[in-house]
Amino acid sequence: MSKYRIETQPSKYRQRLIGGTFSLLLASLWLWQPQSLPGQVWIQIVLSMVLLWMAVRIAAKASPSRVFSISEEGQWQWLDAQEETMQVNPASRITSWMLWIRLESNVSNRRNWVWIYRDSVQYADFRRLCRILQRCLRPVVTREQHQ
Repeated sequence: MSKYRIETQPSKYRQRLIGGTFSLLLASLWLWQPQSLPGQVWIQIVLSMVLLWMAVRIAAKASPSRVFSISEEGQWQWLDAQEETMQVNPASRITSWMLWIRLESNVSNRRNWVWIYRDSVQYADFRRLCRILQRCLRPVVTREQHQ
């Protein structure tokens, strides 16, 4: 059973995703039909300030560098914290620029999502994670089931 040590770094993709999301929210806020509400301009200004404050707050909270190990079978262990071993769940998803990894605890019923952006890990580690996830997402077919 091979285990791989992977270290994550803060991601620029995450910052772009946050910026794009809040830009769309601001654009939709200012595309309201003019004068459809009394005091609409003031409402839009206040909501814009709230959105900008939220965007800056979220973007400033950089995702910390974390270190974990993962086995070929999908056993996940955070190495920078004393946490229990987790298992990759088939609900995980793979895209070309991001991995949504659903982890389930082997001991308790704890579940959580981990987002790994392509630029937050080394290229070889991202490919390795994709291969491990694909293996965990595919149902295991035995010879008896195949025949």
